[in-house]
Amino acid sequence: MHINYNEKTDTLLLTYWGGEFVISLDYSDSSINWIFSNPANFSTEFASHLLTLSNGSYPKAMHSAILDGNTLKVLDNGYSTNAKNEIISSLKGSYSSANTYEISGKNITLKNTLDEDKNNFSYALGDYEVLKSNEIVLFGRELKNVDYSSDTNINHYADLSTKLVEYKDNKKLFEIDLVEKIPSRFIEIAISKTHLPSFSAKKLIEIITK
Repeated sequence: MHINYNEKTDTLLLTYWGGEFVISLDYSDSSINWIFSNPANFSTEFASHLLTLSNGSYPKAMHSAILDGNTLKVLDNGYSTNAKNEIISSLKGSYSSANTYEISGKNITLKNTLDEDKNNFSYALGDYEVLKSNEIVLFGRELKNVDYSSDTNINHYADLSTKLVEYKDNKKLFEIDLVEKIPSRFIEIAISKTHLPSFSAKKLIEIITK
């Protein structure tokens, strides 16, 4: 679970990968402001809290939601933990993306997606950070060179990689495949704690691989 506290609004933003939802809570009394998830993931008693997506598809397992005013950014792994669809042959065409949404009342609209090649499928783990005008996306536990005719369970698949991509103005500035070089969890922690004015993904890699 990924948790952010906003001191200005006194709210908590929780991203739960396993439950496939993002929820905004009032910190003082724990009341629900809204929930972003496929309605099928919740019982009808939560219907009044659910945001309605006006375009596109509801994201699946999500990571690292960021809320700035009414703009919500979140990493969509593209793999449904609720569906328990774990056989590789059934996941052909799946891909992960970093999505930007705009919230208006009880409605939410997909505004932008960082997934231009649709080749990144990170079924578990990952991170999404915005540092000044740059957007950093970590695709962790990414399936590499996948044989989608295989009936192998996704959790037993051995050929994994970790990819770090940096974007600015929707254009890819930098990309590195971190297979067997740096654990994805280490990169995730490093990104979340790095807020230097001169920061870039490339500079981060140079520092921690020395």
